[in-house]
Amino acid sequence: MKVRQLYFALISLNLLAIYSLDASTIVLAINAGGSAYSSSFGFSYSSDIYYTSTSKASNKGGNIAHTVNEFIYQTERWDSVTWGYDLPVSTDGTYVLILQFAEVNFSNTNKRIFTVKIGDYVVANNLDLVATVGYRTAYDIFITFTLSSNSVSISGNTVSGAYSAGKLLVRFYLVAENPKLSGIILVSGDCSVADYCNMCYQARCLVCNAATLTCTTCITNASTISGVCQCNLGTYWDVSSRKCIICDKLCSSCSDKFSCTTCLGTNVLVSNVCLRACPYGFGTSCASVSSAVIDQNFANYFYGIYGLFQTGTSSSSYYFFNTPEILDPIPAKNRGLYFSGGSYIQTTSTVYISLNFSIGIWVWILSGSGDILTNSYGYKIALSSSGAMTIILESNTESVITVTTPALNPSNSAWVYISFIISFSSSTSSASIYNNQWLHI
Repeated sequence: MKVRQLYFALISLNLLAIYSLDASTIVLAINAGGSAYSSSFGFSYSSDIYYTSTSKASNKGGNIAHTVNEFIYQTERWDSVTWGYDLPVSTDGTYVLILQFAEVNFSNTNKRIFTVKIGDYVVANNLDLVATVGYRTAYDIFITFTLSSNSVSISGNTVSGAYSAGKLLVRFYLVAENPKLSGIILVSGDCSVADYCNMCYQARCLVCNAATLTCTTCITNASTISGVCQCNLGTYWDVSSRKCIICDKLCSSCSDKFSCTTCLGTNVLVSNVCLRACPYGFGTSCASVSSAVIDQNFANYFYGIYGLFQTGTSSSSYYFFNTPEILDPIPAKNRGLYFSGGSYIQTTSTVYISLNFSIGIWVWILSGSGDILTNSYGYKIALSSSGAMTIILESNTESVITVTTPALNPSNSAWVYISFIISFSSSTSSASIYNNQWLHI
C-alpha cells in the first residue's frame, strides 16, 4: 500500500497541482456524491455510481487546498453505518486504486474518524483527515492490487473478501461520525514498475525533487514543456511500455511507430507512411492513380529498353543483328522475353512503387528456379525447383509475409497468368497470389 497526498507546488502563493494522469490507463473515475466532472488532468469523472444503496450524498462547496480540482473534494458520499463501493473489475492484471478525501464539515481533530478496507485488508485505520492533512485539504490514498482468477492480492498476499461477482469490494467503517469519500480513480498498471505512480505523478517524469515536488529529470526521449515532461518531437507516447518511442526514421511526428503524421525534409506522406518520393505514376501531391502505371507489352520490335526496363546491364546491346550480352534475355515478337541462366532485365533508374500495388505477368515455365522479380529490399517473387511461385514481402513493420502458389508443373508446357497483390497500411501488411488454370496454346 502507498499512502500520500496529491502533490503540489507553491508558486506565487497559489497552490498548483503538478501531477497528471494518463487518461488511457484509467479504468474508471467516479465523483463520489456528485455529478460528472472533467478534471484538469485530461480525464473525466462519471457521476456517482456503484455505491451501496443506504449511503447518502452532499456537496459542501468552498475552497479546497492542495488541488486544482476542488469540485471533486467538495462533494461526498457518506453514511452513519458501514457502506462502500462495489467496483467492476473483470480483467486480470495489476491496478492502482486511488481513494480521494477531504474533510469539509469538521475543522477540529477527533470529530470524524473511520477505517477503510478492501475485503479484510486495512487500507487506512482510524483515519482522521483533519489530523492527517488539515481541514478542507485534499488527501489521496493509493493502493496497488493484483486481480488474478477472481482473487485479489495486495503486497503479494491474497486478500479474503475483496472480490465477488466481478467486483472489487471497498468498505468504510464507522469509528466516530460518518465515514465518507470524495472520489475514486482506478488505474491500470503497477506503481512498482510504472512511472505514472512516481512522486510527481507525471507519466513521463523519471526523477522528482522531493522538496519542491517538481520533476527534475524526464524519461528518455522526453523534455520539460511548461513544467510538464512531454515526449520529444519525432517520438510518441507508448502506453503499454510507458516510454517515449522514436518514430519511423523518415517521420518528424507520429501517432505510433508506423503511423506518421508529418515527414522529415523532402519525404512525402502517403497512407500515413513517409516515403522518399511520390510513387511512380502518382501526382506531385501523391494522389493515387486508378490505372496501370507500368504497362509493357512485347508486340513490337525490341530495342533493349522496354519502358522503365532494359535488358542486362546495357541498353545498347540488344539491337537487331547485335551481339547480346550473356545476361540479356532473348526477345521474341508477340511472345516476350526468354530468360535462361542468369539473364535478367532491370529498371533504367530508381522507381518508387506505391505501398499498395499489384503485378500481373504471363509466364511459360520450362525448367529451373530462381528469382522472377526482386527489390534490393522490400519484396521478392521467386520460383522454386518444384515450380511453386512464392512472394516474400518485408514491410517496415519488421514483419515478413510469404505466400506460395501450388506447384506450376513445367511439363504442362503452357502459358499461365499470375498476379501478385500487395496491401500495406501503417499497422498491417498482407500479400496474396492468384494464378489461373493452365492455358494451353
